[in-house]
Amino acid sequence: MMIKRICRCIPIFFMLFCLALTLSACEVAEMSTLPELTKPYTGVYKCESLTLGGEDMTEKFPKLDLELRYNGTFALSYEDEEGGEGEYHGNYEVDGEAEEITFSAKSGLRSASFTFPMVKGRVFIDYRIGGKLLHAVFAMP
Repeated sequence: MMIKRICRCIPIFFMLFCLALTLSACEVAEMSTLPELTKPYTGVYKCESLTLGGEDMTEKFPKLDLELRYNGTFALSYEDEEGGEGEYHGNYEVDGEAEEITFSAKSGLRSASFTFPMVKGRVFIDYRIGGKLLHAVFAMP
């Protein structure tokens, strides 16, 4: 008797399961990709090299870290050889297909966005300051 009930319930359960999948509001095409969900690029990147106008500035900054947080914010923290330190904050977006990262930050009423290459776990920053090229490479240790 019990076996007959179980045998009758299995097709009903299967039909309800199929119905739930069919009526689900989530479509496979709308699901995020694995890198978008896991965000493997988050973490602290250490400055490998820093040059300004061809002059090596790496030794002048014993600590220069770029932290990409899981919530889409970043922090660029530094400490110079004279003991001065500071930190800049903002938001970032990673485009894995284009291998680019875009940083957005506010300074007073102004906001600015800059896009840089992000290839194989390294962020390459090229930016002109006072007519000189600032080149920095950040990588995960």
